[in-house]
Amino acid sequence: MKYLKIFLFILLVIGCSKETKDRFQPFEDLNGMKLTKKISGKEAQTMINKLHGKSVTPNVSEVIFYKSEKGEAVLYISGYPDSTGAKNDYYKMVSLIQNGNEVFGHFHEFNIDNQKLSMCLGLGQAHYFFYNNHNLFWLSTNYQIAQSTVVDLLNKLKNGRYE
Repeated sequence: MKYLKIFLFILLVIGCSKETKDRFQPFEDLNGMKLTKKISGKEAQTMINKLHGKSVTPNVSEVIFYKSEKGEAVLYISGYPDSTGAKNDYYKMVSLIQNGNEVFGHFHEFNIDNQKLSMCLGLGQAHYFFYNNHNLFWLSTNYQIAQSTVVDLLNKLKNGRYE
């Protein structure tokens, strides 16, 4: 009986700490754009860190690409063990971007359906970023479809179509 309890405890610890390869189930479409590519795990982590020129991501990361004739979008997602990590990194990003920098400007904070988010312009695109539960999201998309794309994303998150 003692060994059974030890075995179950170890199994529980391993099961709770194990990160799944496909933690996120991406939407097949976003604002009418079709999913064209998904990068996850270490490859996504490396890609996001390279964009920043340093290590900034947690172990669970996703980069999801969408495209249609009306435009393109890239959704970057970083998953944290709890909402505190996502919230803290969100506010770090706000502090680095809110006054403008060499890449991003025209910063704004606002709410859509009780979801606080930030928006900035840069690199020829509109960028929205926010945290939701234990995830930090960054959406980059064409100016023309930016607002409708972020609204679609928020609606899908609100309707529980994401973890």
